[in-house]
Amino acid sequence: MWAPKKWLTLLMKIVSGPEVVERPEVPYVAFRDRVPFKGFATHTAAMHGELARWLQSHPVDTTGPQFLRLHVIDLSDRATVSVAVPVASADVAAQAVEGDEDSRMVADVIPAGRYATLTYMNHGVKANLTLTKWCAAQGLEIERLRDDTGNTFTARLETLLTDPAQEPRVARQRVRLDFKLAD
Repeated sequence: MWAPKKWLTLLMKIVSGPEVVERPEVPYVAFRDRVPFKGFATHTAAMHGELARWLQSHPVDTTGPQFLRLHVIDLSDRATVSVAVPVASADVAAQAVEGDEDSRMVADVIPAGRYATLTYMNHGVKANLTLTKWCAAQGLEIERLRDDTGNTFTARLETLLTDPAQEPRVARQRVRLDFKLAD
């Protein structure tokens, strides 16, 4: 049975997983942008704030918690990410962003399929490494395109399961990682 190396679990608590689950298609609205890895958390936190302000002025019924979708990690030390919120349908998402002045606001869909998943508290880098290593140990391939510029992921997600208003301490918030697996 696979177990993470002891150094991987220092400061990180695995709440559940890793395991493979089936996930349904999830339509969403999001802010998508290219951000540098240096200051990644600061940039994505600002994007969460922008999405919250956008949702206040563009009422749309959400169907779950906010999440971060990592689209591309390129070798120039930048990532293309979406800070998103799920909605009822692709039509709802498209209507919500139609005619929006901010070109970073997009409607998109997370594809249905098999996902490697892990829920953790504290230390996202170690959690991502743990799930990646677990996938490799299980012979599971993360669905992505690799080329000279980096990795483009079909779906690599971090969903905040804890309401920050209820638990403001980041180290105590539960986060679920989901990596789309190749068929």
